[in-house]
Amino acid sequence: MLITNPKEFEHVAREWAIKYAGAPQGAPGSEGTGAEGSGGVTEETLKNKEDQRRHKAEAAKIAQYVGLYHLCHELDFANTCYRYHGYNKSLVDRFSAMGFDVPTVVAAFEFTGIDKNDGEDYELEEEYMGDITARLFGEA
Repeated sequence: MLITNPKEFEHVAREWAIKYAGAPQGAPGSEGTGAEGSGGVTEETLKNKEDQRRHKAEAAKIAQYVGLYHLCHELDFANTCYRYHGYNKSLVDRFSAMGFDVPTVVAAFEFTGIDKNDGEDYELEEEYMGDITARLFGEA
């Protein structure tokens, strides 16, 4: 009987591994109630176990993707903070939109002593705009 029913063979092998080899038992109540006969395993209980296993695997995969999604956003945020040295992205992008790359604009901000304003966006005063522009064009 065990040769023709692989699931039954797996069940009996698991029981023997627990009983004779000290293998850890599964979650309490994960086996059948024992009223089914033939070692407590029926096609229905085997199907239910397989469905549960499949659902757990799908949930684990979804959790992994959600975790990776959040990790990617955290890394993107960290990369943005690193690239912009704490300056607001919109503030830097006003100058990078003119064709200057981000590190050059950030260097110009740092050279002219532009306040990071805790990463918040704000309007620069005209004299700072002139200093930054001069630095970007290599005039300062």
